[in-house]
Amino acid sequence: MKNACQMFEETSARPHYPTMIGTNNSQLIFCLPPKVGCTNFKYMFVNLSTNSTLPNNLNVHAHALMEKYGLIDIWHLLPHWDQISEIKGDYVKIMITRHPLRRLISCYKQKRLELKSMLSKMPIDKLKGYEAIHNRTKNGNDLTFPEFVQFIIDTYDWVSHNIFARHWLPVTSLCRVCYVQYDFILHLEHMEDDLDLLQAQGYLNKQARLPTWHRPMELQYSAQNTSIIEEDTRLHMKQLSPIQIAKLLKIYKWDFKIFGYSPVDFL
Repeated sequence: MKNACQMFEETSARPHYPTMIGTNNSQLIFCLPPKVGCTNFKYMFVNLSTNSTLPNNLNVHAHALMEKYGLIDIWHLLPHWDQISEIKGDYVKIMITRHPLRRLISCYKQKRLELKSMLSKMPIDKLKGYEAIHNRTKNGNDLTFPEFVQFIIDTYDWVSHNIFARHWLPVTSLCRVCYVQYDFILHLEHMEDDLDLLQAQGYLNKQARLPTWHRPMELQYSAQNTSIIEEDTRLHMKQLSPIQIAKLLKIYKWDFKIFGYSPVDFL
Protein backbone atom coordinates (compact mmCIF):
# COMPACT_ATOMS: atom_id res chain seq x y z
CA MET A 1 0.00 0.00 0.00
CA LYS A 2 2.82 2.43 0.83
CA ASN A 3 4.42 1.81 -2.56
CA ALA A 4 1.13 2.49 -4.35
CA CYS A 5 0.57 5.67 -2.33
CA GLN A 6 3.98 7.00 -3.35
CA MET A 7 2.74 7.02 -6.96
CA PHE A 8 -0.76 8.25 -6.17
CA GLU A 9 -1.32 11.99 -6.66
CA GLU A 10 -3.95 12.91 -4.10
CA THR A 11 -5.96 16.09 -4.46
CA SER A 12 -5.84 18.54 -1.58
CA ALA A 13 -9.49 19.51 -2.01
CA ARG A 14 -11.73 19.20 1.02
CA PRO A 15 -14.23 16.30 0.76
CA HIS A 16 -17.80 17.46 0.24
CA TYR A 17 -19.38 14.32 1.61
CA PRO A 18 -19.87 13.13 5.23
CA THR A 19 -17.85 9.94 4.89
CA MET A 20 -15.76 10.32 8.07
CA ILE A 21 -18.00 9.41 10.99
CA GLY A 22 -17.33 9.40 14.72
CA THR A 23 -19.54 8.47 17.66
CA ASN A 24 -20.18 10.15 21.00
CA ASN A 25 -19.64 6.97 23.00
CA SER A 26 -16.44 5.58 21.49
CA GLN A 27 -12.97 6.55 20.32
CA LEU A 28 -13.58 5.15 16.85
CA ILE A 29 -13.53 7.18 13.64
CA PHE A 30 -14.85 5.39 10.57
CA CYS A 31 -14.60 6.36 6.91
CA LEU A 32 -17.79 4.96 5.41
CA PRO A 33 -17.92 5.55 1.63
CA PRO A 34 -21.24 4.97 -0.11
CA LYS A 35 -21.94 1.41 -1.26
CA VAL A 36 -19.58 -0.40 1.12
CA GLY A 37 -22.30 -1.25 3.63
CA CYS A 38 -22.32 2.24 5.17
CA THR A 39 -26.06 2.10 5.95
CA ASN A 40 -25.55 -1.10 7.94
CA PHE A 41 -22.67 0.43 9.88
CA LYS A 42 -24.57 3.59 10.76
CA TYR A 43 -27.51 1.52 11.98
CA MET A 44 -25.12 -0.56 14.06
CA PHE A 45 -23.72 2.57 15.73
CA VAL A 46 -27.19 4.04 16.28
CA ASN A 47 -28.43 0.79 17.84
CA LEU A 48 -25.40 0.75 20.13
CA SER A 49 -25.90 4.36 21.21
CA THR A 50 -29.60 3.83 21.97
CA ASN A 51 -29.21 0.30 23.33
CA SER A 52 -32.16 -0.72 21.17
CA THR A 53 -33.04 -1.85 17.67
CA LEU A 54 -34.48 0.97 15.59
CA PRO A 55 -36.89 0.47 12.65
CA ASN A 56 -35.19 -0.11 9.30
CA ASN A 57 -36.96 2.76 7.52
CA LEU A 58 -34.95 5.54 9.19
CA ASN A 59 -32.73 7.74 7.03
CA VAL A 60 -29.55 7.28 9.02
CA HIS A 61 -27.68 9.43 6.49
CA ALA A 62 -29.63 12.58 7.40
CA HIS A 63 -27.52 15.01 9.45
CA ALA A 64 -30.30 15.72 11.95
CA LEU A 65 -30.82 12.04 12.70
CA MET A 66 -27.08 11.40 12.85
CA GLU A 67 -26.70 14.13 15.47
CA LYS A 68 -29.75 12.89 17.40
CA TYR A 69 -28.25 9.42 17.78
CA GLY A 70 -24.66 10.41 18.44
CA LEU A 71 -23.05 10.12 15.00
CA ILE A 72 -20.61 12.93 14.22
CA ASP A 73 -19.55 14.20 10.79
CA ILE A 74 -15.82 14.61 11.43
CA TRP A 75 -15.12 16.50 8.18
CA HIS A 76 -17.75 19.07 9.14
CA LEU A 77 -16.18 19.72 12.54
CA LEU A 78 -12.66 20.41 11.29
CA PRO A 79 -11.90 23.96 10.06
CA HIS A 80 -9.35 22.38 7.74
CA TRP A 81 -10.08 18.83 6.65
CA ASP A 82 -6.40 17.86 6.59
CA GLN A 83 -6.32 18.24 10.39
CA ILE A 84 -7.71 14.70 10.51
CA SER A 85 -4.13 13.50 10.13
CA GLU A 86 -3.24 15.32 13.35
CA ILE A 87 -5.84 13.61 15.55
CA LYS A 88 -3.88 11.84 18.24
CA GLY A 89 -4.63 10.17 21.53
CA ASP A 90 -6.80 7.09 21.77
CA TYR A 91 -8.70 7.61 18.53
CA VAL A 92 -8.69 4.62 16.22
CA LYS A 93 -9.18 5.45 12.54
CA ILE A 94 -10.86 2.77 10.45
CA MET A 95 -12.02 2.68 6.85
CA ILE A 96 -14.03 0.22 4.79
CA THR A 97 -13.55 -0.70 1.16
CA ARG A 98 -15.04 -3.06 -1.42
CA HIS A 99 -14.10 -4.53 -4.78
CA PRO A 100 -14.50 -1.59 -7.20
CA LEU A 101 -16.55 -3.55 -9.74
CA ARG A 102 -18.89 -4.94 -7.09
CA ARG A 103 -19.33 -1.44 -5.67
CA LEU A 104 -20.09 -0.08 -9.14
CA ILE A 105 -22.74 -2.74 -9.80
CA SER A 106 -24.30 -2.04 -6.41
CA CYS A 107 -24.45 1.65 -7.40
CA TYR A 108 -26.23 0.73 -10.61
CA LYS A 109 -28.79 -1.47 -8.89
CA GLN A 110 -29.71 1.18 -6.34
CA LYS A 111 -29.11 4.45 -8.15
CA ARG A 112 -30.26 3.70 -11.70
CA LEU A 113 -33.82 4.78 -10.89
CA GLU A 114 -32.58 8.11 -9.51
CA LEU A 115 -30.39 8.67 -12.57
CA LYS A 116 -33.21 7.58 -14.85
CA SER A 117 -35.53 10.09 -13.18
CA MET A 118 -32.95 12.84 -13.51
CA LEU A 119 -32.33 12.13 -17.19
CA SER A 120 -36.03 11.94 -17.98
CA LYS A 121 -36.60 15.44 -16.53
CA MET A 122 -33.59 17.21 -18.02
CA PRO A 123 -34.15 19.47 -21.07
CA ILE A 124 -33.07 17.83 -24.29
CA ASP A 125 -30.52 20.59 -24.99
CA LYS A 126 -28.69 19.57 -21.80
CA LEU A 127 -28.48 15.95 -22.91
CA LYS A 128 -26.20 16.10 -25.92
CA GLY A 129 -25.40 12.51 -26.81
CA TYR A 130 -28.10 11.20 -24.49
CA GLU A 131 -31.15 11.93 -26.63
CA ALA A 132 -32.02 8.27 -27.20
CA ILE A 133 -31.64 7.42 -23.51
CA HIS A 134 -33.64 10.53 -22.60
CA ASN A 135 -36.54 9.44 -24.81
CA ARG A 136 -36.53 5.86 -23.56
CA THR A 137 -36.36 6.75 -19.87
CA LYS A 138 -39.01 9.43 -20.32
CA ASN A 139 -41.31 6.71 -21.67
CA GLY A 140 -40.72 4.56 -18.59
CA ASN A 141 -37.97 2.25 -19.86
CA ASP A 142 -35.10 1.26 -17.59
CA LEU A 143 -31.51 2.44 -17.79
CA THR A 144 -29.18 -0.35 -18.88
CA PHE A 145 -25.87 -1.11 -17.17
CA PRO A 146 -23.81 -0.08 -20.26
CA GLU A 147 -25.71 3.22 -20.38
CA PHE A 148 -25.06 3.78 -16.68
CA VAL A 149 -21.34 3.06 -17.11
CA GLN A 150 -21.12 5.32 -20.15
CA PHE A 151 -22.70 8.14 -18.16
CA ILE A 152 -20.00 7.71 -15.47
CA ILE A 153 -17.26 7.74 -18.10
CA ASP A 154 -18.68 10.79 -19.88
CA THR A 155 -19.09 12.82 -16.68
CA TYR A 156 -15.72 11.88 -15.17
CA ASP A 157 -13.22 14.75 -14.99
CA TRP A 158 -9.96 13.20 -16.18
CA VAL A 159 -7.97 16.21 -14.92
CA SER A 160 -9.31 16.72 -11.40
CA HIS A 161 -10.44 13.08 -11.08
CA ASN A 162 -13.80 14.32 -9.85
CA ILE A 163 -17.00 12.51 -10.70
CA PHE A 164 -20.72 13.23 -11.02
CA ALA A 165 -21.89 11.56 -7.79
CA ARG A 166 -20.19 10.44 -4.59
CA HIS A 167 -21.76 6.99 -4.81
CA TRP A 168 -19.37 5.96 -7.55
CA LEU A 169 -16.44 8.23 -6.64
CA PRO A 170 -13.33 6.06 -5.99
CA VAL A 171 -12.89 5.09 -2.35
CA THR A 172 -9.29 6.37 -2.43
CA SER A 173 -10.67 9.87 -3.01
CA LEU A 174 -13.55 9.65 -0.55
CA CYS A 175 -11.41 8.41 2.35
CA ARG A 176 -8.14 10.18 1.43
CA VAL A 177 -6.46 6.87 2.09
CA CYS A 178 -2.94 8.05 1.27
CA TYR A 179 -3.27 11.13 3.47
CA VAL A 180 -5.03 9.82 6.57
CA GLN A 181 -3.09 7.24 8.56
CA TYR A 182 -5.72 4.55 9.13
CA ASP A 183 -5.19 1.99 11.85
CA PHE A 184 -7.40 -0.58 10.14
CA ILE A 185 -8.68 -1.07 6.60
CA LEU A 186 -11.67 -3.40 6.54
CA HIS A 187 -12.84 -5.25 3.43
CA LEU A 188 -16.55 -5.84 2.89
CA GLU A 189 -15.77 -9.27 1.43
CA HIS A 190 -14.79 -10.62 4.88
CA MET A 191 -16.42 -8.00 7.10
CA GLU A 192 -17.70 -10.36 9.77
CA ASP A 193 -14.16 -11.64 10.42
CA ASP A 194 -12.79 -8.10 10.47
CA LEU A 195 -15.39 -7.00 13.02
CA ASP A 196 -14.64 -10.05 15.17
CA LEU A 197 -10.98 -8.98 15.17
CA LEU A 198 -11.87 -5.43 16.27
CA GLN A 199 -14.03 -6.84 19.05
CA ALA A 200 -11.37 -9.33 20.16
CA GLN A 201 -8.83 -6.49 20.40
CA GLY A 202 -11.24 -4.35 22.42
CA TYR A 203 -11.81 -1.63 19.83
CA LEU A 204 -15.48 -2.42 19.23
CA ASN A 205 -18.28 -3.22 21.64
CA LYS A 206 -18.93 -6.98 21.72
CA GLN A 207 -22.66 -6.26 21.33
CA ALA A 208 -22.05 -4.61 17.95
CA ARG A 209 -23.76 -6.48 15.14
CA LEU A 210 -24.57 -5.43 11.60
CA PRO A 211 -28.30 -5.49 10.79
CA THR A 212 -29.54 -8.58 8.98
CA TRP A 213 -31.58 -6.56 6.47
CA HIS A 214 -30.47 -4.42 3.51
CA ARG A 215 -27.17 -6.26 3.33
CA PRO A 216 -24.76 -6.11 0.37
CA MET A 217 -24.39 -9.41 -1.45
CA GLU A 218 -20.97 -9.96 0.14
CA LEU A 219 -22.67 -10.10 3.55
CA GLN A 220 -25.65 -12.13 2.40
CA TYR A 221 -23.67 -15.11 1.16
CA SER A 222 -21.03 -17.15 2.93
CA ALA A 223 -17.58 -17.77 1.51
CA GLN A 224 -18.87 -21.08 0.15
CA ASN A 225 -21.39 -19.23 -2.04
CA THR A 226 -19.11 -16.66 -3.65
CA SER A 227 -20.06 -18.19 -7.02
CA ILE A 228 -23.39 -16.31 -6.74
CA ILE A 229 -21.54 -13.00 -6.45
CA GLU A 230 -19.09 -13.91 -9.21
CA GLU A 231 -21.89 -14.85 -11.58
CA ASP A 232 -23.82 -11.65 -10.86
CA THR A 233 -20.71 -9.56 -11.52
CA ARG A 234 -19.83 -11.36 -14.76
CA LEU A 235 -23.40 -11.01 -16.04
CA HIS A 236 -23.06 -7.24 -15.72
CA MET A 237 -19.47 -6.87 -16.91
CA LYS A 238 -19.97 -8.91 -20.09
CA GLN A 239 -22.50 -6.31 -21.23
CA LEU A 240 -19.75 -3.69 -21.51
CA SER A 241 -17.54 -2.95 -24.49
CA PRO A 242 -13.74 -3.37 -24.22
CA ILE A 243 -13.39 0.42 -24.35
CA GLN A 244 -15.82 0.89 -21.47
CA ILE A 245 -14.01 -1.71 -19.38
CA ALA A 246 -10.63 -0.09 -20.09
CA LYS A 247 -11.90 3.33 -19.02
CA LEU A 248 -13.52 1.95 -15.87
CA LEU A 249 -10.24 0.29 -14.90
CA LYS A 250 -8.51 3.62 -15.37
CA ILE A 251 -11.05 5.49 -13.22
CA TYR A 252 -10.74 2.95 -10.40
CA LYS A 253 -7.05 2.20 -10.95
CA TRP A 254 -5.95 3.28 -7.48
CA ASP A 255 -8.78 1.48 -5.70
CA PHE A 256 -7.48 -1.71 -7.30
CA LYS A 257 -3.83 -1.00 -6.57
CA ILE A 258 -4.05 0.36 -3.03
CA PHE A 259 -6.59 -2.12 -1.65
CA GLY A 260 -5.16 -5.21 -3.33
CA TYR A 261 -8.07 -6.05 -5.62
CA SER A 262 -7.54 -7.61 -9.03
CA PRO A 263 -9.21 -5.99 -12.05
CA VAL A 264 -9.47 -9.40 -13.74
CA ASP A 265 -11.36 -11.11 -10.90
CA PHE A 266 -14.66 -10.83 -12.76
CA LEU A 267 -13.57 -10.25 -16.37
